[in-house]
Amino acid sequence: MSILQPHHYTCRECGETKILFLRLQDLQRWKSGEVIQRVFPDLSQGDRELMMSGICGECFDDFFEQEKESGSWRRKA
Repeated sequence: MSILQPHHYTCRECGETKILFLRLQDLQRWKSGEVIQRVFPDLSQGDRELMMSGICGECFDDFFEQEKESGSWRRKA
């Protein structure tokens, strides 16, 4: 039986802290190089982004919306 443990992640942009309950063996799989979507399929995209980059989903979306509005963001064809 695997036990879910709380892990605290704080967004480096807005400072919001989120507690994610994760299995230690899953966290180790991800840190060993397994794709995060495969290891944590039940987490939201925003939660996975927070784990990977330290930026919450809302700040991530805001950043790219600002880039898009300023014209500095270009979608690859």
